[in-house]
Amino acid sequence: MDALESIASALSTRRVVMLATVIGTSGSTPAAALSRMLVGPARERLAGTIGGGCIEADVITAASELAGSGRSAVMTFTLTEDHPESGMLCGGTLDVFIEPVRGSDAVFMEALARRREAGEDTVRGTAFGPDGTFQGRFMFPLDPAGALGAAVGTDGAQVLPEALRPAAEAVLKAAGDVGRRGGALRLQAGDCSVVMERVAGTPSLLLFGGGHVSLAVSRIASLAGFRVTVIDDRPEFASPHRFPEAARTIAADFVGVFAQVQVRSSSSIVIVTRGHKADELVLGEAVKTQAGYIGMIGSRKKVAAAFENLAARGVSADALRRVRSPIGIDIGAATSEEIAVSIVAELVHARRAPGAPLRFKSDH
Repeated sequence: MDALESIASALSTRRVVMLATVIGTSGSTPAAALSRMLVGPARERLAGTIGGGCIEADVITAASELAGSGRSAVMTFTLTEDHPESGMLCGGTLDVFIEPVRGSDAVFMEALARRREAGEDTVRGTAFGPDGTFQGRFMFPLDPAGALGAAVGTDGAQVLPEALRPAAEAVLKAAGDVGRRGGALRLQAGDCSVVMERVAGTPSLLLFGGGHVSLAVSRIASLAGFRVTVIDDRPEFASPHRFPEAARTIAADFVGVFAQVQVRSSSSIVIVTRGHKADELVLGEAVKTQAGYIGMIGSRKKVAAAFENLAARGVSADALRRVRSPIGIDIGAATSEEIAVSIVAELVHARRAPGAPLRFKSDH
């Protein structure tokens, strides 16, 4: 589990935990922006990471010290000189925001968790005073087009924290900027400092087929942070027992199942059923959705035949150009597990760098 997902269980045995988030990077750094780590008051790393090494150790120490006072802080690390212990020379800078999370934040954090689980993006904000004292939390739900919804405060009410209301216009504008471009920013709003970040919804993967390749894809994709739904028309191949790491398994007709699942632009569809005919049926429905990634396993000959059949049934060339097939990144994969690594690598690549070229891009 990542840092945000672990908050509820951590608070069940602790009065307060500290959430550390990388809110800014430049140059070469050991952690990406929005990397998160959850820290306990006794210098425990409970979940997540911000890159390990001496920086992480320093943040854990600082977070544990702040836990007693309930204050927030922003730590900046310059990595262009030797660190006294590690000798790190990454050549960049790293800003880490450390904030307390208490039981009184449970309603807010649970609402945020529900949005993440549903694949919905959110702008999350934390306000703190000049001395780091906590002033409140808020979130702006984002719709699929990136537009802001109404603000939700710490207690779940649709209102900004009181300390931020005089600067509501500036907060709203900054939240819109974060919603559009992602990442995080720090804003001065009157007497408060505000840290805002875009919290991405958990990416969903609809995995069609419950065979041997799917077994490996499901496991690896789950580890990579995808919420996996396995779909097969054979109940014995789409069961929680066979896919314990999957969030959901559905035994249903491959075409009719599209009425049972929600496909967002952040969703991925991987088609690895037991045969060409079933693959083609699923693909014909998949290209009607707004899924951000659609991939189908198969040889170039099989792919060409499937595309030709779908085109004859009226599927447009633009729709077929969205399909990644043959699926995966070329790593010379031979075994089911290696093929799964290749597929999940392409899923991650499409999610993190959607504009970059891949070895396999359809040009039908």
